[in-house]
Amino acid sequence: MLYLNYYNEVTFLIAFHSPTEEKAFLDLYKTNLSPFLSISEYSNEAFNYKISLCQNTSDIKIDFSDWSEIIFFNPLTDNPIEDFSSGFVNYISETAREIYNPISGTLFSITKNTIEVLYRDNNSFAKDFQRLLKQLLVTEIERQGGAILHASAVSFEDYGFCFIGEKGQGKTTSLLQSLQIAGVSYLTNDRLPIIPSGEGFKALGWFEEIRLVIPGSTKKEVVRVTEYVPPSQVQKKPVYLKKIILPTRTQRKSSPAEIVASQMLSPVDPQRPKWLGFSAPKLFPLASLLESISTVRIDWSYSDLDALTQQIERVMSDI
Repeated sequence: MLYLNYYNEVTFLIAFHSPTEEKAFLDLYKTNLSPFLSISEYSNEAFNYKISLCQNTSDIKIDFSDWSEIIFFNPLTDNPIEDFSSGFVNYISETAREIYNPISGTLFSITKNTIEVLYRDNNSFAKDFQRLLKQLLVTEIERQGGAILHASAVSFEDYGFCFIGEKGQGKTTSLLQSLQIAGVSYLTNDRLPIIPSGEGFKALGWFEEIRLVIPGSTKKEVVRVTEYVPPSQVQKKPVYLKKIILPTRTQRKSSPAEIVASQMLSPVDPQRPKWLGFSAPKLFPLASLLESISTVRIDWSYSDLDALTQQIERVMSDI
């Protein structure tokens, strides 16, 4: 067994059926989860969830006639999720249910805060375990009154700076340009977890892949964070959010408050799948966020990225 810790906010106890599952987990941790989460053999804190892993190379034989179908959508595009567009759920009790992904062949068995994952191969494990992990992390963030913003973010001098805007306004571009500034560390791209506290709003990192625009094309190349950013440049502890930066490529009439509110992915987003049954979100204090964290607009263009970097550097230096 190993403990998996997320910024000292959420702890998982990971149990393995055999060395096969442990190797699959460690391989996934090395390539996709580190350094945003840490692992250890011991933990002084109680764990929030226990996840048991077991590989089953044969097809699972289940009669789904009494199960219900569930359909999942990407909340940003309203399109079905490619590798889990629909599934089946069996409600056993108020605290127990089973979820089956017919595309990957993965079966999730949930009883209170224990989840057993029966998976077919390492490829399906990598996708479904991350899906499970992300949902549990979002659940715990929401329980603390936090939320997920559709934003990118970096840290500088132990403060967080996030880039928020509608699709195509330059969140990822601003993130990548800011990483060229001395002392800036990577926090997250596309998903920003924030949690209110007595000292402000804590910003946490996220292990979502980076989607890079391919020059001369509308397509994007998906790369793991550590393929693009050295692990030493990744922020490994929470930072307090200092400034909200609104990059703008085209004129928008929306106010800063309207832009930030429109990019809230949770807990207000009704489309976010909550198929594990743990969701119990508190109301996020959006008004307090907008009152306590100042916003600044920056206009930019692809023809002068150096100017964008200089604008971001001036904002960060003015703290």
